[in-house]
Amino acid sequence: GDVRERAGLYEDSVEGFGKAIRLAGTDVHRRAYLLFRRARARLWIGDYQMALRDTSKGLKAVGTVQDAEAGRTRAMLNGFRAAIRQFQARPQEALDSALTAVKEAQNVEDDETLARGYLVLDWAYRVLGQPDRAVHLPKALAIYERMEYLPGVAETTMNLGAAAYMDGRWDDAVAWYTRSYDASLESGNQVRAAVAGANMAELLIDQGHLDEADMRLGQAIRVLRASNNAGDSIFAELQAGRLMVERGRCDAAAAILERIKSEAASIGEAFSVLEASLELARSRLRAGDAPGGLAILNDARDAAGGVPSHFAARFAYVDALIRIELGEL
Repeated sequence: GDVRERAGLYEDSVEGFGKAIRLAGTDVHRRAYLLFRRARARLWIGDYQMALRDTSKGLKAVGTVQDAEAGRTRAMLNGFRAAIRQFQARPQEALDSALTAVKEAQNVEDDETLARGYLVLDWAYRVLGQPDRAVHLPKALAIYERMEYLPGVAETTMNLGAAAYMDGRWDDAVAWYTRSYDASLESGNQVRAAVAGANMAELLIDQGHLDEADMRLGQAIRVLRASNNAGDSIFAELQAGRLMVERGRCDAAAAILERIKSEAASIGEAFSVLEASLELARSRLRAGDAPGGLAILNDARDAAGGVPSHFAARFAYVDALIRIELGEL
């Protein structure tokens, strides 16, 4: 399971860890750890509910055992529950689990779990509209660098790139994404390198470098689809939809975005559903159908029960463009 996960072969990894769990017998510590590893592999293929179930089984396995190993296992499992909630776009639940995991990790001096908790904390604080509290990523990077753990360095630098991107510090974002890409390749994980490439493509689209973005997305999507990495494939193909909107290929963009929206909804990726809806509205506007674009935007807002803070500016911008076209502004 471990070798397959590092190679990005996540479905094979789930199978491998399943066999290991069956062989663990009555060793509760080993069983709980393997359940965590299987949950992590399930996360990458978008099976969030089964991943959560594995973490619950792991926590049940260690039960009320109070030795140090059990403490580390509980911290690790709670930290991973936080990561799953992040992928499900449930920031408050992610924050609650991450705070629990960070406290437990500090108590048992588990630096790796502490670093993972820091990654989720900063994401949750940003999504909940508290960016001033998102100060933990440099701490996470320092931990992974001290451990010389390249997968952690790759993931943290990707998060630092995303934070820089959202803050409008695009040169910094490019530097962080490049470091994430290089660290992923060095650790042998083509899949995480592909994710870094897709993130870079998102920025390139915003900069108007469409040909380079197209090249990076083509490479990323091939790798991600081959690995059955559901969540990251959705992100990459969303960028492909955005690229087509920018090129004025609105019908082709709409076909991709409708499919991605459906896939995202099927695995509970609420933020991807919102982003796909936003790009669909833009495609209708570019195609000359402003009323259709406004309807898509309003339906998405209603379905989500409002617009999350980190989407607010983009929603407001597209809404304003549509209303200008309709003569309402």
